[in-house]
Amino acid sequence: MSQLLDDAMRSRDVFEALTTLNPQEIEHARRTMPDDSRPLYSPVKTTASDDSDDTVDRDRRFECDKLQRELEKTRPSCQYSRAVRLELDVMEEAERMYRFLDPTLFPFQQLAEAVVRERWIERGIWSFGDGRVGFLAKWKHTLADERNSKAKNTKAKNTHHIGTVFDCGPDKKVVKKDTEPIPLSNNVDASRPYSQFEWESSEERKMLGAGGDVNKILDFTYKKVMEKWESQGRWTSKCTKRPEHDLAVAKYQRWLMKVSQPCPDINSLETVAYNNVRADWEKHGLWDQSWTEKPGAIWRHEWPEEKARLQQLGGGG
Repeated sequence: MSQLLDDAMRSRDVFEALTTLNPQEIEHARRTMPDDSRPLYSPVKTTASDDSDDTVDRDRRFECDKLQRELEKTRPSCQYSRAVRLELDVMEEAERMYRFLDPTLFPFQQLAEAVVRERWIERGIWSFGDGRVGFLAKWKHTLADERNSKAKNTKAKNTHHIGTVFDCGPDKKVVKKDTEPIPLSNNVDASRPYSQFEWESSEERKMLGAGGDVNKILDFTYKKVMEKWESQGRWTSKCTKRPEHDLAVAKYQRWLMKVSQPCPDINSLETVAYNNVRADWEKHGLWDQSWTEKPGAIWRHEWPEEKARLQQLGGGG
């Protein structure tokens, strides 16, 4: 009880003291307050506009990242990695189920890369030197198109008019010979979507028409790689001497696991092959939704509209 009385008395004393203070004295004391006695932090003020801007930036970054991932799927680097992964599946199957390969070569990464490189050379789509396919690597047709476009632009800049006293008609044009467009040679069109789709459809038709007879789908790319590795002392005695047959067996088994109709009627073989390849392209993000029945001449990441949209969102081209 005494404690309550003491608190009440102190409260009254404080109130009386405050009521007797001169307002001018209070203002003077506030102005002369030392800096170190003032609050260290000021409250942060946020507005609805700031929150809205943050949301827009976040949405833009999300959309940019999503588009970047979609466009990466059609780049050579991504398709190369996927092809290597498929070969690794074949080689792991060959070693685990049939002992066709030396297990000391596991995880077969270098062998798989050598096979993909040799296969892409045979198809005419390899233009990446002796190393791996880097992220910024470009398809052969892309390089050719860029060179031709640059050559045409240079030709236009270096074209000028000359006139002489003998001229009776329009001014003559002089063009430097070294600016002529570079012709599309060396099968550069093989890397275009429609060419790659046709190649895969052809391979799918072979698998569908084999009817389980591996001799109809022998893969001599494996043999070429074996011969190169033998010359380098890398193909050991524990590896098969008939990789064109034995690895084709493993490849066929892997293929059977993903198809729903392995042996269609001969009359529907073309349609089934087309549907299988298209479904695979759609699954892995290679099929452009702007295409109708056949792929176009450039991949989605090469579309000027997609490049412009990506740059607008803040991503790289």
